[in-house]
Amino acid sequence: MKNSIEKKSKVFIVIYFFFLISTSFSFASGNTQNDNTYRSKQNQFIVLSQAKANQIVHDITSSVAENLFVPDLVGMTLDNATAVLSNVGFVVSAPVFDYSESVPEGIVLCQSPTAGTQESYGGTITLTISTNQLPAKDLVCAMASMTGGRELQEAFQRAAQRKSEVLPFVFEMLRDGAWFEKHMMTKLLRCCSWSEAGPELVRIACTESEHWLVREGALYALAELGSQEYGAVIHGILLDPDTPLCVRRVAVATLARLGYRPAVKDLWSLTVDKDDRMKIFANRALLELGVTGDIDFLLNALENESPVIREEVCGALALAPGNDVSNRLSAMEAGDTNASVRSAAFEALLYRNLKALKSEEGKLSLLKASLDTANRQTASWIVRRILAECGEEGLAFVRELASQNHPFNELAAMILVFAGKSSQKPEFENSEYESNEADEKHGEYTHTTFADYAVAKAKAWGLPVEGNLGDGVSGWGMAWQRLHEGAAQEDESFLSVSGEIVRQREHAYNPTTNKGFNVVGIQFGTARDRALSIWNDSLLGAYSTGDLYSEEVGASGKIGGAWQLLGRISHLLQDMTAPLHGLAIQHVYPSCKFENAWKTSGQKLITLLDPTLSDSIGILYSESELPEEALTGLDDFSRTRLAYWLNSNAENTNGPVGCPNRFKDDVRGYIEVLAWISYFRTTVWGEVWFNKDESSSGSTGNATSSGLLEDAVFSDITVPAGTPNGLHAMFAGKVKWRDTWNDNYFTLECANGNILYWMKTFNIDDWGACDWVSNRCEGYKLDRRDHDDQDARTVGRFWLDTREIDPGQALLERHPDGTDLGKDMYDYYADTLFPLTVRYNAGLIHLANRRVTIKTRTSTPARFEWSRSDNFGKGPIFETSSAGSDFFFAAKSNVTLTAPLSDVVGGLFTGWEKNGIPIDSTKGEITINSSDNPISIGGDTYIALFEEVTEGEDVPEEGESEGELSEGEGEIEGEGGYPEGEGEPQEGEGELTEGEEEPQEGEEETLFHPADIDKDFQILINEAITYLVGWQQGNNPIGYAVRAAYLWQNGQAYMYKPDVEPPLCWILAPVAQP
Repeated sequence: MKNSIEKKSKVFIVIYFFFLISTSFSFASGNTQNDNTYRSKQNQFIVLSQAKANQIVHDITSSVAENLFVPDLVGMTLDNATAVLSNVGFVVSAPVFDYSESVPEGIVLCQSPTAGTQESYGGTITLTISTNQLPAKDLVCAMASMTGGRELQEAFQRAAQRKSEVLPFVFEMLRDGAWFEKHMMTKLLRCCSWSEAGPELVRIACTESEHWLVREGALYALAELGSQEYGAVIHGILLDPDTPLCVRRVAVATLARLGYRPAVKDLWSLTVDKDDRMKIFANRALLELGVTGDIDFLLNALENESPVIREEVCGALALAPGNDVSNRLSAMEAGDTNASVRSAAFEALLYRNLKALKSEEGKLSLLKASLDTANRQTASWIVRRILAECGEEGLAFVRELASQNHPFNELAAMILVFAGKSSQKPEFENSEYESNEADEKHGEYTHTTFADYAVAKAKAWGLPVEGNLGDGVSGWGMAWQRLHEGAAQEDESFLSVSGEIVRQREHAYNPTTNKGFNVVGIQFGTARDRALSIWNDSLLGAYSTGDLYSEEVGASGKIGGAWQLLGRISHLLQDMTAPLHGLAIQHVYPSCKFENAWKTSGQKLITLLDPTLSDSIGILYSESELPEEALTGLDDFSRTRLAYWLNSNAENTNGPVGCPNRFKDDVRGYIEVLAWISYFRTTVWGEVWFNKDESSSGSTGNATSSGLLEDAVFSDITVPAGTPNGLHAMFAGKVKWRDTWNDNYFTLECANGNILYWMKTFNIDDWGACDWVSNRCEGYKLDRRDHDDQDARTVGRFWLDTREIDPGQALLERHPDGTDLGKDMYDYYADTLFPLTVRYNAGLIHLANRRVTIKTRTSTPARFEWSRSDNFGKGPIFETSSAGSDFFFAAKSNVTLTAPLSDVVGGLFTGWEKNGIPIDSTKGEITINSSDNPISIGGDTYIALFEEVTEGEDVPEEGESEGELSEGEGEIEGEGGYPEGEGEPQEGEGELTEGEEEPQEGEEETLFHPADIDKDFQILINEAITYLVGWQQGNNPIGYAVRAAYLWQNGQAYMYKPDVEPPLCWILAPVAQP
């Protein structure tokens, strides 16, 4: 009975193999990190339907009453795993959930008991299921280490939805964290007005030993709570002479926002303070508390040269009476040169109009209309006013806004979450992303344009493709067409076997982190690894089997023939020049405005790329010297660091990767090189300070200087004080730290007066510090100097977020090295990176098409044979002479070349030369493109040497060598056969004589599939199952096993196709016609 049970269990495992293939498509489609190898094998079989698999499982197990083998469920969805276990006869316990950053939610991570163990029928199986929800403590720690950006806002929203879980850890961080960690917790509490945090915030605000930045943050958070019970304590902070000026200013604002009137007398005294900003704050506080301040001072301050002063005055005048005030604010909104000042004037005028209305309906109508002309900064203020002023109708409007396709829907949803008015779990991925027409166009235009220019460049340097750039697709040869299509299709969605829409997401590679995109907590693989996977798993095989031009068929899992696959790899290389791909910053939603701008650029892109086709501009290979264009305009320190990483062999799992494959004829080398160039051109080196602004005018707020204030000590390098500050140079010193009426943050002022924000509450950052990677200088570090003023700084590399910055918004005044630029940021990136993309892409195409020229020494031709045709289908048998014939093979794709015994006039073969140097060969056969004999970048020339035949000399018959063969010497090698009637084996010849051995296994020609036990060219069910059991036990290769299943399922009868590599050489036999 035991043997019977084991036999049935093994059969179940085999059948379950089919079921797993069917059900695992949903996971393979979603987790594209493992999808490359998986999809490359999909075309080898047709899977059983789930219903059929379940029925087979049921039939086999229905009679089994003893122990069963537990199936392997890891990687399945919870529903599918439950269905399998139920059909087998097991019971599923309540699942356990565990966090994973690399596996989508709802997937089995592990199981107990493990697969392969035996359990009784009806036994209980426990499944651990993936969740992308970080444990509360980990979420708080993650937020504390972030400096800003969309990712921080998303983390804040997750925390807002999990208040009871995260609050204890927030308190712990406020007590025991470092200064910046505490600062970030106060940022969270400004967004989430949790009354439970009040006492802890008061403690921090009153503690003199706390960093001034943390005390400011605590006061801002207390203001959001709106409770007057804290007024007396805050009043005491204001009156304490040891309180830093910046903290006192924020205390003034907090008292007014809390409505704490007992402070009015002391606020009056501050209207004559020596600090201009304190005077503005004091006058605004009085107006907030219903007391008229010094209006003349405020109106005069509108003429101040500092945009910081003008902006803060506009906020104060929002509450001041008089038509003259309204007129001045209107003039500021229309004509000020600074965008932040214009926005502040707009908000002030809107607030004045709002206060003139009495009904909630009237206020809502005004605020709704104002959204039509608002920018992202003022929209945040408007939406919050709607919630505060417009009652239930206002709440309903904001909820509707959050659910619509509106420019501010994301902002509305965020504010609802922070206000505790949303019961929905925050979603950060656009559900329409997969079918987004704009994204499809991105592939159809930008990538194909890059690919076409790269092909044209490669052709000019020797690639024998048919067509010219101006001909268009219809005028190109099949190779060019398919590469063009592949470059587009790598970005397109397709329908998987399981019916899901799949979009490849392994399109990013940040060399400083060695990571790809992280989308909604899912960590995807890198473009670098995907390129290698396509190269090794699909492209080389397609070239070697002659699958050159087949088209992509998404539903079957096949992703194209060789040339289309090359187009896909080309796409991945091109992606490195899009800033968010090189930084591995997800832009599922919202999309990258840089990419969107260039995909509709038309002639502008063509004009930019045309010069790359000049004969004076060469192709770039991964091993090429760093082109000067990559360094132009960079500060000296960045130039040094870029050169360092391009010459580094560093290969870290979770840290910076240099260019270890640059000199290895490896597709990864191209992505490594271009990723580093892109990283240094789309980020900028610098230092910014959290400036307390203790100056007498209080209006400077400068956050940078021309050089580092002091040494910056990183784990990998110490950067000395005085090193030029590229961020300061690029923005002409217009980098400021702002502690405003209700928030503190950094700003950059562009050459056209537009303002970019970092660390602003209730907003998405426009710029910020690059990821911190083991405290290395290609990330950033936070530093608190040991001086009495407790200034703090961020030093490292900074990036500008192309998801948030519109084209034309960021006009850059200078290069990071201080030389004149005067260019839009998007043009600055593209002007260098796009031409380099074409040149490196042409080198990549040549990597897949290394030239081999075959010649004879003389004009006498000879016939040769490759082991396979080349990348254009040329060969394998060909005739050439001294004129030579060119062939093209992908780097590291081994191929053998065999010379004939003699040329066409009978000259005997004597040897080979490679590039003029004699080389060894065995019977005229050489292996090309091996690790010992790679094809050079510029191609190689092989010359076959033959003896010269003089006139009158006897010429051997074709296929014969000199002299006659004596009996028993064996068959003549070469193409010729035996002359008619001569040398043919007589009856009995060729039979084994005593002492001769049988042919060894594998020597005879492969005809039968190994599963075909009786060698009758049929795979029956018992043969398929037997072979699959061997696979399950690790004895048979999976490809052969899958092929056996395919042949059995689709008619059983098969035939052998000798020109195709196993296991695809066994194909279904034609069905006999009646």
